[in-house]
Amino acid sequence: MAFCSNCGAKLEDNAGFCANCGAAVQAQPQPAQPQPQAQAQSQPQPQYQQNQGQYQQQQQAQPQTDYAKMFGDFWNKIVSWFKKQLNTDDHSAMLDPRDVNDNKVFGIFAYLGLFCLIPMFAAPKNSRFSRYHANQGLLLLICNVIYAIISALLNLIKVPVYRYGFRVGSATPVAISVILAILSLPLIALAVLGIINVVKGKCKDLPFIGKFKFLKIK
Repeated sequence: MAFCSNCGAKLEDNAGFCANCGAAVQAQPQPAQPQPQAQAQSQPQPQYQQNQGQYQQQQQAQPQTDYAKMFGDFWNKIVSWFKKQLNTDDHSAMLDPRDVNDNKVFGIFAYLGLFCLIPMFAAPKNSRFSRYHANQGLLLLICNVIYAIISALLNLIKVPVYRYGFRVGSATPVAISVILAILSLPLIALAVLGIINVVKGKCKDLPFIGKFKFLKIK
């Protein structure tokens, strides 16, 4: 409903003049229509997409940790270290072929535990071949004694053993037995390697322990 701005009388719809005072009717201003909400929300979308693209580029630019490569490098270092230890010094150039042929039996005894005392005392004193392997066998014997002491101490650890819910005794844990068995393998391997060197007529240091000298070699 519209009213005259001059006298306040009611105006008919679409009337150009007031019927009461004759004043011209002014056109009423139309209210501004609000912009669609979807259009207002669509304006920041390009900026959001741009920021999201920059974030994805930053994520892709960051270096990824390659655990497989790290493990491969670590394994290669271990293998390289073992190869270096196995590549020991060879003193075969000092040997007399006759000395080697005459004293191979003494050399083999050197790697059979306490039998290493045989080449130390029974072999000819001027035999470099026997003295060299007697020294290697003595080093291996010392390692075996250390292993025996460690084994005896660990075997003192006992856990109860149960059968059908009743305790029937005690025994060394299986884990300790497995560890001791694993530790004995390098000692066996060193003894076998020493015997192989004797059979081949070589004076080559054993890995890890062969560089130490207890006996003088003339």
